[in-house]
Amino acid sequence: MLPVALSLLPWSGVIASQSVRTGSGVVDLAYSLTGIAMKMAYPAYALALGESLFPWHPLAMAGGVAALILFLLGIIRWRAQGLCLTLLSFLLLPFVGMTLITTLVSPRTPFVSMPARTLFAAPYFFLMLGGGFVRYRLRLLGPIAVTLAAAWSLSLVNYYHNQQFLNPIYLTPAREIVHQVLDQSQPGDAIFSPDDSGFYYYYEQSGAQLPHFCNSDRALAYFEKSEVKRVWLVALGRDQSRRSAPMVVHEWLQTHFLLADSWGYAPQNPTYRAIKSYLLGVRPTSTGLHCTSMFGRSGEDSACEIS
Repeated sequence: MLPVALSLLPWSGVIASQSVRTGSGVVDLAYSLTGIAMKMAYPAYALALGESLFPWHPLAMAGGVAALILFLLGIIRWRAQGLCLTLLSFLLLPFVGMTLITTLVSPRTPFVSMPARTLFAAPYFFLMLGGGFVRYRLRLLGPIAVTLAAAWSLSLVNYYHNQQFLNPIYLTPAREIVHQVLDQSQPGDAIFSPDDSGFYYYYEQSGAQLPHFCNSDRALAYFEKSEVKRVWLVALGRDQSRRSAPMVVHEWLQTHFLLADSWGYAPQNPTYRAIKSYLLGVRPTSTGLHCTSMFGRSGEDSACEIS
């Protein structure tokens, strides 16, 4: 093990250089014990059952128990061969390391983003599960294997049908929103969409010439000095959006323009929203993830909630 560890030392600088802040702000639960626990537990759940199966679904509960049984049997098997501590160390290191980074270095990163950042723990996780399979005869593990396979199958079905995503950011229809805005846009329009909305990526590919801003200060400076007739506000409803730049622009537009129309996308499951509200200690103010608003110099006032 020591030669392997020494061979990885030259990469320490690369690893350190990649551990940087991904923007300003602090996500909800970033420093709380609940948030830290979720940062450790959620990647394990995602490895076991995927990210497109709600944990309160009966098959998810059964699949979770099946995965836990296999994991415990794997501990017994690898312990007998003297490899248990090594595998557990390689498995826990990504979880602990990313928990420290997302708590101390990049507190803007929510726990639902942890699986993508701890994916290199997957080989050791499945080695633990595989150890449970080979430890005992298959006929004793048949029901466990069938249950786990059924949970995986349902998770895959949900994935390809855009259902039960625990991280609804994956459901953001950024490309479709760009098409909608461009189809309904007029000369004299301008667009504001923060970087995390994903709107700018597809907008730049469209070749459209409407004034488009991702920076709130530049957007407000342009809106105040130019003859803008209508403004499109494309906002992504992350947890920290209540304290971020979109709200500054949104409040300014509400003062100087009238909200003509609004559209919501990626509606959230009611149970998901209720659990999220309980964890965050706030009342949910929106049923969807993404909101597009069109403000004009004149129009019928309405409400678009961003949360």
